[in-house]
Amino acid sequence: MRKVGFNSLVQSIGTMVDGSVKITLVTSKELSDTDAAALLGLRRTEGYTVIASEELQEKDLVGMEPDPFKVPKSKSNSQNTRNHLYILWGFAGGNKTFDQYYDEYCNRQCELIREKIKEYEGKLNGED
Repeated sequence: MRKVGFNSLVQSIGTMVDGSVKITLVTSKELSDTDAAALLGLRRTEGYTVIASEELQEKDLVGMEPDPFKVPKSKSNSQNTRNHLYILWGFAGGNKTFDQYYDEYCNRQCELIREKIKEYEGKLNGED
């Protein structure tokens, strides 16, 4: 597990169209080269965030880390799929934007479904 910790200020908090929350953090002092590299290495990675008004100890985090694949019941199947694809894109997206990656993935899935439909139609018409 990759992780980095640093002191920060919550600069702004806002809501997004999909109901998620956008939090902008600013480091309260310059990061060391090691911490800066570790933070940049987490770019496009979904992670787990804890914000506390005091420095945390390991014991403060016991039992807090959630299952990263547990999906809240309030999201639709398409929202869940998109969220998981976003994580996958972080690992395998290459030079594509997420929207490009998502569109290509959906188009591939639709093509697989069309092929399956044709296969079933052929069986119904007595073709093998």
